[in-house]
Amino acid sequence: MSEGDPFKNPFRWFFHISLLFLFGMVALSLAFQLLGQIWPWLLLVGLIVGGVVAGVAIWRARRQPW
Repeated sequence: MSEGDPFKNPFRWFFHISLLFLFGMVALSLAFQLLGQIWPWLLLVGLIVGGVVAGVAIWRARRQPW
């Protein structure tokens, strides 16, 4: 069997899939932890941006009645 093709050896293929799954779970866990720390700030920024957009839309609607 050639050493360059990991799909020919089922054990090597399973090992690679297992490593991908492990690193994916670690990355997902870190992402959730980071999101848990910053979600109030993201919500605050979203509310401020939404308020500014709504304010500009109301201001433009009152400025141009037709």
